[in-house]
Amino acid sequence: MSRTTPGGFTSTAQADWYGGQFTKEQSEASHRQRRERKAKAAADAARGPAPLPETGDPAWGVPVYGKDLAVGDTIVYLGQHYPVDRFEPYRGSLRGALGAETRTACSGDWEMTIGPNAVIRILPREEAEQPMPSAGSGRELPQLAVGCPTCQAEPGDLCTSHSGTRPRRNDTHQTRTAAWAKSGKGGDR
Repeated sequence: MSRTTPGGFTSTAQADWYGGQFTKEQSEASHRQRRERKAKAAADAARGPAPLPETGDPAWGVPVYGKDLAVGDTIVYLGQHYPVDRFEPYRGSLRGALGAETRTACSGDWEMTIGPNAVIRILPREEAEQPMPSAGSGRELPQLAVGCPTCQAEPGDLCTSHSGTRPRRNDTHQTRTAAWAKSGKGGDR
């Protein structure tokens, strides 16, 4: 037989911690509500995605489900256009709520978590521009044609700062610029 305090707590220290503001009945009600919310979320996920909304203004993009998003599509988000250049595995804690096929869509250094049933707006596929890095991503630097002697970045990869933890999007190391100029692939700068 377990012993509890009059409030339903296992010790007076526990009752003091909660200040007596929660009774055992309130705690059980909270747990029951949590179980009901989880059951409803599971039922919603099993039911499948909601129907796609009307297209509306073409400037807002056309709606597609996250599972139908592909490399080359251009996401319209907050009035900006983000051409999807790759997908990365989702490593967050929302996989249970968003679905097992959740992934991260990337456009240069911009990322967006995409659930399989999420409605994403993209530019119409026949009108979308070819995928290209977002402005200021550093991918347009001609020095990327050669490897970097300082940070050992491969040709085509950005130089990194801070022991390889942060990409340099606006420039390259001076040694890479010099190697690029010496290789004959570029001009003076």
